[in-house]
Amino acid sequence: MQFDRLRDLTALPADRLETAFQREDVIAVLPVSQPGSGEATVLVATPGKLGIATLRRFAGRRRWITRWAPWDAVRLDSHPGRADGRGEESQAPVTVGGNDFRSVLGGDAGRVALRDFGRSARQRRRALVGA
Repeated sequence: MQFDRLRDLTALPADRLETAFQREDVIAVLPVSQPGSGEATVLVATPGKLGIATLRRFAGRRRWITRWAPWDAVRLDSHPGRADGRGEESQAPVTVGGNDFRSVLGGDAGRVALRDFGRSARQRRRALVGA
Protein backbone atom coordinates (compact mmCIF):
# COMPACT_ATOMS: atom_id res chain seq x y z
CA MET A 1 0.00 0.00 0.00
CA GLN A 2 1.21 3.50 -0.82
CA PHE A 3 0.30 6.90 0.62
CA ASP A 4 -2.34 7.63 -2.02
CA ARG A 5 -4.33 4.55 -0.99
CA LEU A 6 -3.87 5.36 2.69
CA ARG A 7 -5.58 8.72 2.14
CA ASP A 8 -8.66 6.89 0.85
CA LEU A 9 -8.86 4.49 3.81
CA THR A 10 -8.12 6.57 6.93
CA ALA A 11 -8.70 9.99 8.40
CA LEU A 12 -4.99 10.35 9.20
CA PRO A 13 -3.28 13.44 7.75
CA ALA A 14 -1.46 11.29 5.19
CA ASP A 15 -0.60 14.27 2.95
CA ARG A 16 1.70 15.73 5.61
CA LEU A 17 3.27 12.33 6.19
CA GLU A 18 3.81 11.80 2.48
CA THR A 19 5.51 15.20 2.28
CA ALA A 20 7.83 14.23 5.15
CA PHE A 21 8.89 11.11 3.20
CA GLN A 22 9.06 12.74 -0.25
CA ARG A 23 12.83 12.24 -0.49
CA GLU A 24 12.58 8.55 0.44
CA ASP A 25 11.90 5.59 -1.83
CA VAL A 26 8.74 4.38 -0.07
CA ILE A 27 8.00 0.72 -0.74
CA ALA A 28 4.94 0.22 1.49
CA VAL A 29 3.02 1.90 4.30
CA LEU A 30 1.03 0.23 7.07
CA PRO A 31 -1.18 2.14 9.53
CA VAL A 32 -0.86 0.52 12.96
CA SER A 33 -1.59 1.03 16.62
CA GLN A 34 0.55 0.23 19.59
CA PRO A 35 -1.42 -1.38 22.42
CA GLY A 36 -2.01 1.12 25.21
CA SER A 37 -0.55 4.15 23.44
CA GLY A 38 -3.67 5.62 21.82
CA GLU A 39 -1.44 7.22 19.18
CA ALA A 40 -1.85 6.76 15.44
CA THR A 41 1.29 5.31 13.87
CA VAL A 42 2.26 4.46 10.32
CA LEU A 43 5.10 2.07 9.47
CA VAL A 44 6.88 3.28 6.34
CA ALA A 45 9.06 0.74 4.53
CA THR A 46 12.04 2.14 2.63
CA PRO A 47 14.92 0.15 1.11
CA GLY A 48 17.42 0.93 3.87
CA LYS A 49 15.31 1.21 7.02
CA LEU A 50 11.85 1.31 8.52
CA GLY A 51 10.26 4.66 9.36
CA ILE A 52 7.95 4.68 12.38
CA ALA A 53 5.84 7.83 12.13
CA THR A 54 3.63 8.62 15.13
CA LEU A 55 1.03 11.38 15.22
CA ARG A 56 1.43 13.42 18.41
CA ARG A 57 -0.12 16.60 19.72
CA PHE A 58 2.23 19.49 20.53
CA ALA A 59 0.96 22.93 21.51
CA GLY A 60 -2.49 22.14 20.15
CA ARG A 61 -1.21 20.92 16.78
CA ARG A 62 -0.86 17.37 15.54
CA ARG A 63 2.58 16.57 14.14
CA TRP A 64 4.20 13.45 12.76
CA ILE A 65 7.26 12.39 14.73
CA THR A 66 9.46 9.91 12.88
CA ARG A 67 12.08 7.55 14.21
CA TRP A 68 14.00 4.98 12.22
CA ALA A 69 14.70 1.31 12.80
CA PRO A 70 17.00 -1.09 10.95
CA TRP A 71 15.31 -3.93 9.10
CA ASP A 72 16.96 -6.54 11.29
CA ALA A 73 14.91 -5.18 14.23
CA VAL A 74 11.61 -5.92 12.43
CA ARG A 75 9.72 -9.16 13.09
CA LEU A 76 6.43 -10.32 11.61
CA ASP A 77 4.27 -12.73 13.57
CA SER A 78 4.43 -16.02 11.71
CA HIS A 79 1.80 -17.61 13.98
CA PRO A 80 -1.18 -15.26 14.01
CA GLY A 81 -3.50 -15.71 16.93
CA ARG A 82 -6.85 -14.73 15.45
CA ALA A 83 -7.58 -15.45 11.82
CA ASP A 84 -10.59 -14.20 9.92
CA GLY A 85 -13.08 -16.52 8.25
CA ARG A 86 -10.82 -17.05 5.22
CA GLY A 87 -7.86 -18.15 7.31
CA GLU A 88 -5.98 -14.89 6.81
CA GLU A 89 -4.76 -12.54 9.49
CA SER A 90 -5.48 -8.84 9.10
CA GLN A 91 -4.36 -7.91 12.63
CA ALA A 92 -1.04 -9.81 12.74
CA PRO A 93 1.50 -8.12 14.98
CA VAL A 94 4.63 -6.46 13.71
CA THR A 95 7.41 -6.13 16.28
CA VAL A 96 10.06 -3.45 15.94
CA GLY A 97 12.73 -3.76 18.59
CA GLY A 98 10.66 -4.40 21.71
CA ASN A 99 7.55 -2.58 20.46
CA ASP A 100 4.50 -4.44 19.16
CA PHE A 101 2.22 -2.89 16.55
CA ARG A 102 -1.06 -4.13 15.05
CA SER A 103 -2.56 -3.17 11.73
CA VAL A 104 -5.61 -0.93 12.13
CA LEU A 105 -7.13 -1.58 8.72
CA GLY A 106 -9.70 -4.34 8.54
CA GLY A 107 -11.17 -6.34 5.69
CA ASP A 108 -9.61 -6.64 2.27
CA ALA A 109 -7.71 -3.35 2.58
CA GLY A 110 -6.11 -4.53 5.81
CA ARG A 111 -5.09 -7.86 4.32
CA VAL A 112 -3.60 -6.16 1.25
CA ALA A 113 -1.72 -3.60 3.35
CA LEU A 114 -0.34 -6.25 5.70
CA ARG A 115 0.58 -8.55 2.80
CA ASP A 116 2.41 -5.71 0.97
CA PHE A 117 4.20 -4.63 4.11
CA GLY A 118 5.16 -8.21 5.01
CA ARG A 119 6.49 -8.86 1.53
CA SER A 120 8.55 -5.66 1.68
CA ALA A 121 9.94 -6.49 5.12
CA ARG A 122 10.96 -10.00 4.08
CA GLN A 123 12.60 -8.73 0.87
CA ARG A 124 14.55 -6.08 2.77
CA ARG A 125 15.74 -8.54 5.39
CA ARG A 126 16.85 -11.01 2.69
CA ALA A 127 18.66 -8.24 0.81
CA LEU A 128 20.49 -7.16 3.95
CA VAL A 129 21.50 -10.72 4.84
CA GLY A 130 22.85 -11.22 1.31
CA ALA A 131 24.73 -7.89 1.34
